[in-house]
Amino acid sequence: LQRQNNYIDGGAIIEKNGKYILQTNLIFKSPSGAADLVYGCAKNGWLVWKNSENKTIDELERKN
Repeated sequence: LQRQNNYIDGGAIIEKNGKYILQTNLIFKSPSGAADLVYGCAKNGWLVWKNSENKTIDELERKN
C-alpha cells in the first residue's frame, strides 16, 4: 500500500471515479512486481495476469 501511495503522490497513478489509472509507463522486473503494485500486497503475477481468454501468463509463457 505504501508503494501505491508513493506512485499516487508522485502523479504516476491517479484516482478517477473509484478506479486507479496509470499515467505513465512503468517497467517491472517481473509480472509479480506489477501485480504487487495493483493489489497492494504480494501476489504471484504469473497467475494473476490473464488474457481475454482467461489464460494466465504462466499458461502462455512458461508451460509452452
